[in-house]
Amino acid sequence: MLSARGAAEKGRRFARGEWDLDEPQSFKKIARSPVELAAITGILVRLFRALILTHGPVDSWAYLGAALALGAIFLLTMATLHLGRFPVKEWPWRAALFAVVETAAEMGTSFALIAIHKEPWGTVRAEYHDWQAMARGVAFWRFITLMLFALLLGATMHFVRTKLIPQGEDDDADLINRRAQSLL
Repeated sequence: MLSARGAAEKGRRFARGEWDLDEPQSFKKIARSPVELAAITGILVRLFRALILTHGPVDSWAYLGAALALGAIFLLTMATLHLGRFPVKEWPWRAALFAVVETAAEMGTSFALIAIHKEPWGTVRAEYHDWQAMARGVAFWRFITLMLFALLLGATMHFVRTKLIPQGEDDDADLINRRAQSLL
């Protein structure tokens, strides 16, 4: 199989199923596991949230908007990293499992932050009695966000595979450019 670098040097495009990435085995293992990747994501998202809300100008809409966008990009990138390794048919249950595990890890981190009095809740520190309301909100928004994102990503992949790259035309180097121009 031709590597990405070898193909680039020869100026050749890859056919379907020919892309080969050289990734460490441990990275592949984590990326294929919805539990490990979602747990890492949940922990980092909650720590990022705590950092943003305690060490920045929280009265600035631009700051909060940029932080929200950065957090969403990270969350959706991690979900894509996991989902992209499996057939689209498996995405609904994998996205749901990812959302559940991500929420559990995020709320476990939140519980630990509450224990050390570092979890922000509005303009004050969160207490243990705030945790259940926080968990419900996080679970609802993570599930909705990840399921809609998986649906949108799957629809995009289906469109690209069926409309931009029809079966049997993989070897045509200018096919994608011609198809994209015809859609505009």
